Amino acid sequence: MAAKNPDIIEFEHKGKRFEADGRALRDYGVIKGIARVEKDPAGYFDSLEAVFMGRDEEYMAELGGGASEMEGLYAAAAKAVASAKNS
Repeated sequence: MAAKNPDIIEFEHKGKRFEADGRALRDYGVIKGIARVEKDPAGYFDSLEAVFMGRDEEYMAELGGGASEMEGLYAAAAKAVASAKNS
């Protein structure tokens, strides 16, 4: 059996389980892509795809879509990574 990737963080948001790539959440290029959403929407979505390992569309469908849903999911993932780093 393969060892579990320690950079994959499991977290809960709105009563559902999700996974995020902790390495991507700590990557400066990804953080910059998220922060520059107004200037570079494509970079923002590329960054979300990296964080959620290509499952961003699936996760949005599960949560009902919408920008506020994505912001909440990203915030929950970032909090989970920070908590995992400090434990």
